[in-house]
Amino acid sequence: MTTTPQDEETSFISSLYHEGQLVSCIVLQVDDDRKELAQIKIWLSLRLSVLHKSLSLDSIQEGTVLSAYTKSIEDHGFMLHFELPSFTGFMLRLSQSGN
Repeated sequence: MTTTPQDEETSFISSLYHEGQLVSCIVLQVDDDRKELAQIKIWLSLRLSVLHKSLSLDSIQEGTVLSAYTKSIEDHGFMLHFELPSFTGFMLRLSQSGN
């Protein structure tokens, strides 16, 4: 049995995400196929660099929701990467007492 690149990509994505998981994505394109009733294709991207393309440090304020991945786990928290060269983030690890 041979595997296609599409099979490998599906397997890879399935290993990263699970059903019911919330993911951040951006709409790249909407195709309204008039040939079939109520058929709309929405093309999405999970790439943070595309999602944050128009994001700048000046536009970030308290309450802004951002998507990032964990770059490293440190003693007191997590280094976060946004796939932007202009900034990184640090999220404090909660203490065992819940504070």
